[in-house]
Amino acid sequence: MLRLCLIGLYASVFVLTTGCGSRPAPVLVSTTEISPQLPQVLADASAIEHMLEGERFFLQKRYKPAADYFRLALVHDPHSVHLYLRLAQALGKANAWLAALQVLEKAQTSCSGHPKVRLALGKLYLETDDYEAVERLLQPAEFESEDYARALLIRLDASLWRRRPALVQDIEELVLQEFPDMRCMIGALLEDHGFDKRALAHYELCSSQLSLVRSRLGFRQSGAALSNEFKTVPVAREMNLQPLSGVSSSKELSKEGVELRRAHRLRSGDCEVLYQLGGWYKLKEDKGRSLRYIEEAFRRCGDHPSIAIALARAYGTRGNWDRARELSQQILEGDYTSEVMSAAKKIIERSYRVQAEE
Repeated sequence: MLRLCLIGLYASVFVLTTGCGSRPAPVLVSTTEISPQLPQVLADASAIEHMLEGERFFLQKRYKPAADYFRLALVHDPHSVHLYLRLAQALGKANAWLAALQVLEKAQTSCSGHPKVRLALGKLYLETDDYEAVERLLQPAEFESEDYARALLIRLDASLWRRRPALVQDIEELVLQEFPDMRCMIGALLEDHGFDKRALAHYELCSSQLSLVRSRLGFRQSGAALSNEFKTVPVAREMNLQPLSGVSSSKELSKEGVELRRAHRLRSGDCEVLYQLGGWYKLKEDKGRSLRYIEEAFRRCGDHPSIAIALARAYGTRGNWDRARELSQQILEGDYTSEVMSAAKKIIERSYRVQAEE
């Protein structure tokens, strides 16, 4: 009776039909009130009950119990593509990446290479740095138009990570041949991976906000002003920003750079992103760009102590000890924590010591 009531509560538009094997007759039910993204799925009443509980926990961002309920639903409906995908999503949100991979690899076998499973698995391979697996999985076409477009973009991203220029060019040309309206998406991926000139060539043929694109890329390349049209995203004053640290290899540093450039493309006026990019360029020993990004972070969020201290240190690194001391003195006149005050005093003391030695 309880299951019938649950089904009645959500019965409006949906039939559970995204399976990949033979199964019992379908039960009609709707989950549109829970999540507008839910597709049509085919399952018995027990699977539906567990799935609805899983969706409820997922929306509450309680991903572990959500995963538990999706697993229970799969016991009753072991061929449901939708349940495999939702279980993998919940596990990914819970940072259980290995378990998510195992779920999708099992679904890939159980569902005979269902395109939605292949795309989800390819995306997860990309996120877990298995770029060769992305190409092996997604290179054979066999997709409908929309899924094919997504598969090409995932392959392009993976080939950029692998630094395979010939493959990048082949996929880029294929995307433009099949989906010429995706030029801006190609530009975005190229920008994320640091190919600014090639990215701009694509943007110039597609972007409706070309002036902003030029501002962002010009700022990085030559120090042109970053447009005030980019909305400033402030950082809470009490938040202790930490510079990048613990990057043990050039590969890890490169990955951090891609993620930070991507974040800057999406949130160009975000003070935390600007601050972290300043730190990243410092690790790359690019003092000019490091100072440039930290100065922009300070221009937008000058009241944040971590940004002010970072800028004072950057001035000192560049030999501008007068400016470093001036900024540190302003910090001492403010209302900051003892840790911030101590850092400012050390910069002032060092500035006098360095200048005395010169």
